[in-house]
Amino acid sequence: MRFQRPNIKILSSLLAAWDLLQKTGVSVYYLIISSILAIVSSIFEGISAITLIPLLNGVIHVDFSFTKENKAFSYLIYIFSGNLNLSNTAIFIILLVIVFLSAVLKNIFQYLSALSFSYFSWQSINKLRTSIFDRYLSFGKLFYDRSSAGYLQTVMLDYTNQISQRMLQANVALTQIFLLVIYSILMIFISWKLTLVIIIISPFFYFGSQWLIVKIKKNSNAYTEFYAAMSRKLQNVLSCIPLVKVYNNEDGENRDFIRINNITTKLEFGLDKKYYLIFPLQEVIMLFVILLLVSAIAFMAARGKRDLGEFLVYFYVLKKSVTAIGGLNTFRGYISTIDGPISDIMKMFDNKDKFFVSDGSEEFTGLKETIRFNHLKFSYFGNEKMVLENINFSIKNGSLTAIVGETGAGKTTLINLLLRFYDCPPSTILIDNVDIRKFSTKSLMSHMALVSQEGLIFNDTIRNNIVYGLKEKVSDKDLNEAIAKARLSNFINSLPAGLDTVIGDRGVRLSGGEKQRLAIARMLLKPADIIILDEATNALDTQTEKLIEESISELIKSRTAIVIAHRLSTIKNADKIVVIQNKILAEEGTLSELLERKGAFYQYWQAQKFY
Repeated sequence: MRFQRPNIKILSSLLAAWDLLQKTGVSVYYLIISSILAIVSSIFEGISAITLIPLLNGVIHVDFSFTKENKAFSYLIYIFSGNLNLSNTAIFIILLVIVFLSAVLKNIFQYLSALSFSYFSWQSINKLRTSIFDRYLSFGKLFYDRSSAGYLQTVMLDYTNQISQRMLQANVALTQIFLLVIYSILMIFISWKLTLVIIIISPFFYFGSQWLIVKIKKNSNAYTEFYAAMSRKLQNVLSCIPLVKVYNNEDGENRDFIRINNITTKLEFGLDKKYYLIFPLQEVIMLFVILLLVSAIAFMAARGKRDLGEFLVYFYVLKKSVTAIGGLNTFRGYISTIDGPISDIMKMFDNKDKFFVSDGSEEFTGLKETIRFNHLKFSYFGNEKMVLENINFSIKNGSLTAIVGETGAGKTTLINLLLRFYDCPPSTILIDNVDIRKFSTKSLMSHMALVSQEGLIFNDTIRNNIVYGLKEKVSDKDLNEAIAKARLSNFINSLPAGLDTVIGDRGVRLSGGEKQRLAIARMLLKPADIIILDEATNALDTQTEKLIEESISELIKSRTAIVIAHRLSTIKNADKIVVIQNKILAEEGTLSELLERKGAFYQYWQAQKFY
């Protein structure tokens, strides 16, 4: 049983790969065609090999008359010539033509088989990447809070590419299997006794490389782990370069990267070291097998039991068989190297720790009366470490509500729950007295717009960033109007490429204020009922803030606005101010009411010197 376990692991890897491809929904039509073509190719290989026997025997004895006594060969000759009374030269030429044409047809069908399988392979990988991306889009925000973007990119691009390369090798393995069947039949036909010897000693050939396969599989899992760690390290450093430089930690980050990179390289070399050992080991074992067979053949030839031509063909077929077996062992090695990537990709298709947000079936057509937070409790980790506790307040349609509080109080979490980034408990957020979970997420989001303090920007043109996600084409007039209201006109006009300027990763070519104004222009174009500004002006200087204050005021006149902010410009005209403190709602009211009350808000007001 100990020796069977690696086989079971290889089989499980193949089944895992197949299960993975099944998730893509690609038709196996081309795989079936590839298999049929491979079978036909193998048959022609068999015809070519078996025809070598009379060809070689005739050359050795300088006589092809014996072919007339063999029904199979007589039939082949008759097909080509329509006549059995042929000279030795004619039979020789016909046999040559049969061998050559069979070899040509074998290669043609083998090429078509490979082409069909290649199409199946790349279509599968294409659909697999699409499926993974679709899965990524379905995961809740909490999944991304806990995951590395670099690792997720590696899974989707690098790991799928590795699998595609190995899949192409699967066609070779498939062909080798069919060829082995044909070769086995030919070897038994030529000499069942020699074939019996081969069968007896074949376990040595198999187990000679089995331990390498097991080690390759083990190395593959370790390599995948450290490759992911290296990807995370690179992502973290490149996304926080200013932090690295401010703290003079270039040397420290370099040391950490060198350490992980060295381990990864060592594992990569270890995989190659074991993989490239498979073929030499097989060759040494095969030499032993051949020497053993030579002894057996010498014994049989001495007793005059076989013609030399048959033995020559037997060796030819045996050599081809060894090559086929070697190809299968190589394929097993390939499969072992992708065990880790397959495992990581499969994790993306299970539902563990994906934090899906439930989607309702009711269509949200717009806010009519109120948004109400009803005894809302929330924790990122089940019942541990509550982030919000017993939050109760309402937001009227068409009103401006400001949410203030110390850092970490739960203000942004409250907004994220309303935006359905995280799933709230049932009946804790109600819109027009309907549980928010009952609405479809798409219909809900079509009526909401967000300007985040993170400045969510794509590495794309300014134009594409502003019109992102809009279902209808935006006219130049509306676009320019939104740009003007966001006070971006002068900045965009100063750029050589204008709206078609690519602004870099995370908008690196823009200042903090420019990012926020771009996001405001995007919000101005979306026909949303509910406007959410999460510290939308925190990156703006006083002058710029005054410039866009009027535009924001105009924007929220006919809409419901929720603002998370501390600065006077965004809360002085609020219909209601809600104060979140220590995970709970500390107080709520208008600006004048809260100042008169001299509670938690009054302390914030005094500390930040709003006036």
